[in-house]
Amino acid sequence: MVGIKRKKAKNNIEQFVYGATDGTVTTFAVVAGSAGAGFSPSVAIVLGLANLLADGFSMGVSSYLALMTEVKMTRIRAFNKALFTFISFITVGVIPLLSYILFKDNLFLWSSIFTAVGFLFIGLLKGYVMNNKSYFRSIFGTLLLGGIAAAASYVLGDVLESLIVK
Repeated sequence: MVGIKRKKAKNNIEQFVYGATDGTVTTFAVVAGSAGAGFSPSVAIVLGLANLLADGFSMGVSSYLALMTEVKMTRIRAFNKALFTFISFITVGVIPLLSYILFKDNLFLWSSIFTAVGFLFIGLLKGYVMNNKSYFRSIFGTLLLGGIAAAASYVLGDVLESLIVK
């Protein structure tokens, strides 16, 4: 009985890491692209929230459909996992937007700091799920993934803004 509960908890953490990582990476990419393009904070909030909800819903539906292709998965279990993916996507994915909602100054800086802390937490959970002996490696890998996505989005936003707005 204890083994079954531990396996279920581990599966939920896996879904959480999956949803939280994607939610945080994609939302921070939108924020970074908006900052790189010099968009106003209100544009970053609108784009970030639209991405958060639409992409979160898409992740949940995709998770459900993928899980339903497994022969042994029941609809209820697949729905629960998909819902857990969606909820983790939204709850952790909103972190990059918090500074834009709560503060008035240094919005991208605070968003970067909050997002880094979110990635630290996700990396720690990922290390736990993978029974990784090196939590540092898991945390660093997650931070690196998010940093690369943010840098690419920031640069692309800056380049595209300079090409489009002449």
